[in-house]
Amino acid sequence: MEMNTFITGIFGKLNKVTYSPVDEILILDGMLYYISSGQLYRCKIDGTGEELMFEGRISSLRADGKYLYFTNEYAHGSICRIDLNGT
Repeated sequence: MEMNTFITGIFGKLNKVTYSPVDEILILDGMLYYISSGQLYRCKIDGTGEELMFEGRISSLRADGKYLYFTNEYAHGSICRIDLNGT
């Protein structure tokens, strides 16, 4: 069994993309954007190229195609945004 394959069933194999517990996920333009332990990450849809985009206590991840929006506990629950490229 491949390293990232953790189950094989009647519908084929199920592969892990990340090894972190994930709270929320979005897929945009071939990238996964996700929240894990309150931090915002992105990676390619195959799980490679993982990078931390924002450190904080965030939740409620949304997108409009140009920006990611989320609430930030450290900003008193305010809605914040970040460009999809991380700036």
